[in-house]
Amino acid sequence: MDLGLFELTIIGLAIFLSSIVQGAVGFAVALIAVPLLLQAGLDLSQSIFVVLICGFVQNGLGLRQTWSETPIRQLTGWAVFRSLLVPVGFVLMRYIENYSKSELRQLFGMILITVICLQLVFRVKPRPSVHWTWTTLAMTISGVSQGMIGTPGPPIAFWVMAHDWESKRSRGTMYFLFLPGSLLQMVLLLIVFDWQTIRESSLIGICGIPLSFAGASIGLWVGNRFDRKRIRLAIITTLVLLSLALILAP
Repeated sequence: MDLGLFELTIIGLAIFLSSIVQGAVGFAVALIAVPLLLQAGLDLSQSIFVVLICGFVQNGLGLRQTWSETPIRQLTGWAVFRSLLVPVGFVLMRYIENYSKSELRQLFGMILITVICLQLVFRVKPRPSVHWTWTTLAMTISGVSQGMIGTPGPPIAFWVMAHDWESKRSRGTMYFLFLPGSLLQMVLLLIVFDWQTIRESSLIGICGIPLSFAGASIGLWVGNRFDRKRIRLAIITTLVLLSLALILAP
């Protein structure tokens, strides 16, 4: 992997900008970062691995801060169930990795615009609990999508939004559910990587952690300080344009 200054700049911007969006609206970090990392010269599995490293550290520290508010016992079974579906998505990832990078970017563009539409349509009154079938569906889609394209967030975010939980419990729930699947996916990727790929991808991911933290902090600050509806509208508009660019680009 021969990366110059331009490619490294794209990688840094991909991690930083996607983390800003994640902090502000709570989803889309992998959907934004992975296609930009592909553009910078990484392949699909390397791109997912870099995002995993940044996200794993963030989720771990986030869970530490919300541990007392997170219903660990209630979530453990679902976390295990979700993690067991990551290998299914991983097999699919190995298949779609044969696509060209332009086809992969178009795929991410279509997934991104679908998630945005679901975000706009998904409006339910929060309640103490939801039916187990919806929980099963959310965990299944999240596990498979994490293994396939590295983005576990949207299904779990929709599921959490359907509950009338306080902010700390909601965030802690997502952190806890993401971690086991992320760890398993990292192990699977390490198995298929050669030593040089492990070294290069790990270095990029570790160097991206400060950018990820900085971006997420800015996103949280923007989301809390300014009118949330306007910020959300501006970000979603930007994401729609990005998704269209990914879909229509040659």
